[in-house]
Amino acid sequence: MSTCDPKRFENLKADQREYLMFAADAARDFLRRRPFSREALLVAANSLTTLGFYEDGLAFDRRLFELAADDPVVVYNYACSQALNGDFECAFLLLEQAIRLGYRNSQQIRQDPDWEAARDDPRFSRLLNLAETKGQS
Repeated sequence: MSTCDPKRFENLKADQREYLMFAADAARDFLRRRPFSREALLVAANSLTTLGFYEDGLAFDRRLFELAADDPVVVYNYACSQALNGDFECAFLLLEQAIRLGYRNSQQIRQDPDWEAARDDPRFSRLLNLAETKGQS
């Protein structure tokens, strides 16, 4: 496994950490038998990212993106993973793509802790405004 963000990891209760580790392990086991399962990729990516294993979560989000690059939620999650891993150029390109594909949850974008390090970037405000504008049309 990749390096863990201790802040994210320790903000979880012990039973939450245990459940998320179980879910990630089960998803990885399932993917050995069905490597293209979108559901298992999503569970693995979300569980590992929530635990703070951003690089591992990114790897699963990338695989999911390769299978479903037209799904706005998949693209949004991939953008979040890129932001958490510090690749803001890629993250903002993907966020714009997600919005153009139909991702309109501006409230989620505004409050999502995955964007914490990028909120002061003018591209974040521009894309948040784009999501709000598209959501109203």
